[in-house]
Amino acid sequence: MSLVERANAVKELFEQVDRLWESYVAEVRRSLREWERLRPLLAERLSVLKSVIASNLEEMQELSLKLELGLVDEAKAKRRLEELNAETPRLVRELEELWVLTERIVRDSILHMRRAGMPIDVSEEDIAGKEKEVEECFKASIISKEAFEKLKEILAEQLAALKPPSPD
Repeated sequence: MSLVERANAVKELFEQVDRLWESYVAEVRRSLREWERLRPLLAERLSVLKSVIASNLEEMQELSLKLELGLVDEAKAKRRLEELNAETPRLVRELEELWVLTERIVRDSILHMRRAGMPIDVSEEDIAGKEKEVEECFKASIISKEAFEKLKEILAEQLAALKPPSPD
């Protein structure tokens, strides 16, 4: 193969890389548009789940206390406690699954925006606020220790993704 042929082959490789890069950037934009449509729906569901779980936990605590003090009908209180004990773990699992998935998508969106040279729509302050919320939900027994640790790990990854890449 002549030198000219080899040089043309390398030129074609770079042209192919350019086409692939353009395709990548277009797919990142498409993915981010879809994420922007989905994000408010997820945020609303997460908010509802947190509220319902907190309410259920509070009601369970109140009913247990009233039952202990003999202030409520025992059969009704036990029935309601059984309902809450069945519903709450299911809601907690849904919350944890959605919350972890949401934060993973945020992490991935940061990484792809950075790679594609797009402005990043998440700040360190946003992540700090999420860290505080995760801590509060754990302390209120709304999420499990495992979910708490997983969310903290993902939020740390988000923070790391915000940092500019170090020069090699």
